[in-house]
Amino acid sequence: MDMKTGTSVLIVVTRRWNILQYRNFNIEVRKEDEGYSGNSYRVDDGWELVCWWNPSIRTKKDAIEECKITIDDYYENPSDFEG
Repeated sequence: MDMKTGTSVLIVVTRRWNILQYRNFNIEVRKEDEGYSGNSYRVDDGWELVCWWNPSIRTKKDAIEECKITIDDYYENPSDFEG
């Protein structure tokens, strides 16, 4: 409540994304409740390769590694992801 005006004030707190690039993809990961969420999208055109949430991932490093594995899989077998 804003004490001067008497109106309600909504404060939205968002968790910050950790962003890095790997093999022409942006990787975004962040802590979510009991685990991590992440997504990977191609730098050139914004195409999203993967978006996920995993309650068993406990560290940012593991979350980033999970995205890197998916990106590596994409480069090995792109037809499994595009189609």
